[in-house]
Amino acid sequence: MDPPKQEDPVITVVSARYRAAWPELRPLPLVWASDPTWPFPLLQQRRYEIQKTVGEILDRLQIDDGKDDITEIWLENQYMASQPDTCVPTIAIYSSWSENKQGLWETAVREVALTLYHMLKDSYVAYDSIHIDMQGSEHGRTIYYRPVDDRDDICDSWDDVRALVHQRLEAFKATERSMLAICLLYYCGSITIYIAVDYSSDETGWLEVIADIKANIDRYKRGWTDVQVHVEHNAEASYSFDILPPTFDSGVAQKGCLEGKLFDGDYQQAIKPGDDFGADTSSSDESKIAVGFGTIGCFIEIKTKSNPAWKRYALISYHAVRPALPGFRFEIVGEGSKPAPPEPNSECWNADLKGYAPGHSATPPRFERNDRLATEEGSGGRDGMQKKVAFFNDGKYALGTLFAASGYMRRVSVDGDRHKVRLDWALIDVAEHRQGSNRLPSWSAWKQKYGGVPASPYRLDGSLLEERQSDGPNNLYVWKLSAANGPTVGIYHRNRIACAMAEDKHLRDGDSETAEYIYQPDSGCMQRTYCAKGDSGSVVFDIDGKVIWLYSAGIKIRQSFGNEGFGMVTPIEHIFQDIKDF
Repeated sequence: MDPPKQEDPVITVVSARYRAAWPELRPLPLVWASDPTWPFPLLQQRRYEIQKTVGEILDRLQIDDGKDDITEIWLENQYMASQPDTCVPTIAIYSSWSENKQGLWETAVREVALTLYHMLKDSYVAYDSIHIDMQGSEHGRTIYYRPVDDRDDICDSWDDVRALVHQRLEAFKATERSMLAICLLYYCGSITIYIAVDYSSDETGWLEVIADIKANIDRYKRGWTDVQVHVEHNAEASYSFDILPPTFDSGVAQKGCLEGKLFDGDYQQAIKPGDDFGADTSSSDESKIAVGFGTIGCFIEIKTKSNPAWKRYALISYHAVRPALPGFRFEIVGEGSKPAPPEPNSECWNADLKGYAPGHSATPPRFERNDRLATEEGSGGRDGMQKKVAFFNDGKYALGTLFAASGYMRRVSVDGDRHKVRLDWALIDVAEHRQGSNRLPSWSAWKQKYGGVPASPYRLDGSLLEERQSDGPNNLYVWKLSAANGPTVGIYHRNRIACAMAEDKHLRDGDSETAEYIYQPDSGCMQRTYCAKGDSGSVVFDIDGKVIWLYSAGIKIRQSFGNEGFGMVTPIEHIFQDIKDF
């Protein structure tokens, strides 16, 4: 290319690990518009000419190093995930990346931008209305991950290394106060320290952070030389379904079906483990709003000083009850939503901070059995639909009221105070006529979902859940029942992760890291989903039907096989003890 002319614009390329971009580095993932409307017809007309010109620039700079990876070039409309209003024409380039190519990639993006300027300067299209995003082909591959369970030398020192990694993250402006999870995984076949950060983290600083982490681990710990470090923007998987006013178009209906909101059959009066529930609430103009749902974990019996008789309550997750608390707020993010900090000093804020004690309110929040999508065909025709409507018109959907909840900040120290574990629970005082049993599904329910795969806890043909007596995890498969997924099977990770929840940032005045156990989908099962929207509050049990964990939240690893994430769980004995101490 000719040397820059005096009238040429200054092109400032933004680069990071696996990426170089202009005029900005937008956070991943970027989504290709499925039915794009080109903002400038000229771009659509000259689309292939632009792609061919970009290819010639990359060939001249020898971007493709001749290995198996072939450079791909696309001019497409792209937007940030769940934000279609951010859609812009983007030259997407995918090529093999390495750290020593960083300068060459910056040169390539700069030359492409200047070429766009000269191609379009006499047209009505501004050259800087087109984004350039050059990514490593690694970003497009399917990610497979699994527990590290065969390296005792690595696992035995993981707790110390995990603490060191978090310390180094906090030492850099690019990653301070942005950690969501630090995990030890087999990631694409290599033992990897997987680090998830929120979108406040500056991606351009990650190379320096990774180099520092590796240098410090090599200095203090043996046996970690070949362990990789991977950082990516991420966010916790939603605890419940999007909290949005109900709309009734085909897109919403289709999305609801994919998320397990389609209900086939009659509504049941008595609830059981794995059933859904949601907050009974209204918007500021007193119209009903759809608040999503969580999962009924199981029934437990407790007695208090003021009421010495045993009484049954439904055990669930605190996250799923927050929408019922006055002061709860959410914000719209593109096509979805996420919880926002509650109104200061509101009931929701105070419950987040201190928990919700019995007798806290004269009018405790109410909950209902959620009305998922129903169609005449899936509801037994018009008569079935009328029965469903009558179920709600007659008030039979009312479930109960909030009795007590942990809030966000309760912790328990374990392993001699080496770890702090987050406590996340709530109790619903369920109306007596709606109380069912703690009975597990029959073997046929598992067979219907998993077919010939040996996924079911075969000893539990409709038996009752039991309380587990021993502390700590084991290496067996585990199962859970959830509102969105039904019966699911997962596998255990022996190594705790460090995690911090984005939803409690409004309460933090310091470090809020906790150490949690996780489970992931069983890769041997055809139906892999283990953690999905609406699962928060479900209990995890072993092959003997003994409850061992309460599921709280999940994190999805980007590009993972089946887009599956792992779930964070709390030992049930810690939950029970905290309820006693509350």
